Amino acid sequence: MSRQTKPSSYDEMKLRIARQRLSQEKISFRLAMCANIVCFLISLGGWGLLISGKVPQGVTTSTAGMVSSAGFFKIAKDSSDRLDNILTELDD
Repeated sequence: MSRQTKPSSYDEMKLRIARQRLSQEKISFRLAMCANIVCFLISLGGWGLLISGKVPQGVTTSTAGMVSSAGFFKIAKDSSDRLDNILTELDD
């Protein structure tokens, strides 16, 4: 029969912090994905304006959607990288 050791309060605190960070990263990733969908829809609207002949408005709208989307992809990637760091911290 093996005897289980009780984790120290320091280990418990590290685990609680890791869980909280994981929760925050999930929320951050979901918000970034929602923002990407909105930016895609804005870009789609810009393409619709271009096709309908409203070139200046279409170019402005499409550019704004694509630039915003690129920024949110970076946020999602950073969130994923932070999750990887949490995993390595827990392994230590």
